[in-house]
Amino acid sequence: MRSISFDRARGALTSAACASARSVVFLALFVNACSGSDAPASSDSSAGSGTGGALGQSGSVGHAGTNAIAGSTNNGGSAAGGSPNDAAGAPATSAGSGGNSAGSAGESEIGGAAGMPSGGTSSAGSSGSANGGSPPDVGPTPDAATRAKCTGTSPIVCHLGGNPGQYAVTAVVGGSAAANTEIQAEMHRLMMTPIVTTAGATKRYSFVVDVRTPEGQPVEDGPTEGTPGLDLYFYGSKGGPGETGSSGATVAPLLSELGVESMTKPVGLWVAGDSTVCDQTDTDYSGWAQMLPASFNYPVSVGNLADSGESAVSFLHNTNMWGFIDSHLQSGDFVLIQFGHNDSNDASGAFHDDITSMVTQAKAKGAHPVLVSPPARATFSGQTLTTQFSYGWGVVPTVMKQISTEQSVPYIDLTSITTDWYNKMGPNGWQAYHALGTDKTHTNRAGALTIAGFVAAAIKSQNISPLDGYLR
Repeated sequence: MRSISFDRARGALTSAACASARSVVFLALFVNACSGSDAPASSDSSAGSGTGGALGQSGSVGHAGTNAIAGSTNNGGSAAGGSPNDAAGAPATSAGSGGNSAGSAGESEIGGAAGMPSGGTSSAGSSGSANGGSPPDVGPTPDAATRAKCTGTSPIVCHLGGNPGQYAVTAVVGGSAAANTEIQAEMHRLMMTPIVTTAGATKRYSFVVDVRTPEGQPVEDGPTEGTPGLDLYFYGSKGGPGETGSSGATVAPLLSELGVESMTKPVGLWVAGDSTVCDQTDTDYSGWAQMLPASFNYPVSVGNLADSGESAVSFLHNTNMWGFIDSHLQSGDFVLIQFGHNDSNDASGAFHDDITSMVTQAKAKGAHPVLVSPPARATFSGQTLTTQFSYGWGVVPTVMKQISTEQSVPYIDLTSITTDWYNKMGPNGWQAYHALGTDKTHTNRAGALTIAGFVAAAIKSQNISPLDGYLR
């Protein structure tokens, strides 16, 4: 898929800027919608007493708790455990000793309920316990033999092969030594934020990976980008591509067991969009949907078909973009649709009609479209952001909202959300979140992670059901 040396490439942020960015990122992820009530329950009563919250996934977005940065900076789960803080919402101890409804949780402590039989295929089903306590194990049964196919120690790299499709994965992280393990898949997709385990402890997580060729952008990256088949990457405390991890001594990742099987019917979360959304190859850049898988529990599979430079009309009429999504949609799937950055030259009414066409085609398949206005550009006039996406044919967020009303589908006003965010940072704050510190349109990993958090928070606060029930 990509060489280890390329995997270890770093983005352009200085360590000082990154340290500041990480602190603000984890705070921003919980703005407006992180009550902690959706944290998956755990059978480990120590989840709220030393690792910062229910298996490190407190809050609806799932970027708190056992993350070493979050715990040590009080941005999601108390480092001392137990007590809540101003970002995480519900007390970290609400899960672990009885806990909340596990819902669609895809994680548990080893030693819980027996796993599913290994081999074959799986389909989406109910997981978790409505009455609290330990959620039943979901996903394929992990084993040492599959783990033996992986190489390296930091990072741990697993090239597992297989045809394009959906793959359920169960990873048991931790082991004999203390560990800090972040999980990525395919083209720098974030599957799990860093998971801290103490010596002798292990934790089990299940998730679904969408495997495609090319594995990143469907057109921009060329037809053969990446290594065919399923690829997983486990990074330590220094982080993966495009990020600067925690300071101090490196804490390596640990992977004890691994299970993989093809999945016939996950809950599909498809994404249509442009370069601000896509799975970027260059680690100086990151699209927000590249970070989105970490916000969702098993059995949600994020299929990000966004591609650089696309407008609504070009995406709609490309068989490798909307054509791919439309041919793979199943009843009950979701489609996030975001355009506007590259649509200034559309004929009057064309943008409205093209977005409407995607919506109606998705609805005809029994899927649930969700409209998303584009994230703002960091273009300032004095201390405030300039007017965004106002073209000769209309204003993008206004037209998106109009279509959502006409078609009775949800609408996330990401333009307004990010405009408020930029205005609060001011003209000298946005650089830490953008590619190379100079690109006013495209984000780096820290910016993409923040915007993915905004999208997840909006799904929860707007009660976009049943998708909100799968949030970590």
